[in-house]
Amino acid sequence: MAPTVARVKPCFAACSVLLFGQFAGERGTEQMPVKLDLSGLKRIRQNAKELHGTRKLSYSELMPVDFIRAHSRFKDAAALFEAGGIKEQVDLGTEQFSDFIKANTDFASWGAMRGAAGIEYDKRQLFK
Repeated sequence: MAPTVARVKPCFAACSVLLFGQFAGERGTEQMPVKLDLSGLKRIRQNAKELHGTRKLSYSELMPVDFIRAHSRFKDAAALFEAGGIKEQVDLGTEQFSDFIKANTDFASWGAMRGAAGIEYDKRQLFK
């Protein structure tokens, strides 16, 4: 006989479904356990531990080709920096470069672009 009631109960970071149903002619409930594969959560947890702390990244790691292409007309970070007149690291912090980023990308400033790239980097690392 088919259950007449189904309730969904969320569980730690993954949805586990327990079906409780009253069957016609029976008193009480039947439970149907659901097996969960939590190996993906363990992997994400380990990746999060590895992200903790400070690290040095190249701009090509922080802003890979797909990030640059999604947010600008440039093919990669090197082309973006060349077009923006970046000759050395200190040039990145100039108001002129931030204005260039505002005019040529989806971002309001160089800081906003760096921040978004950092978030995308973290996501890639968590879910690798």
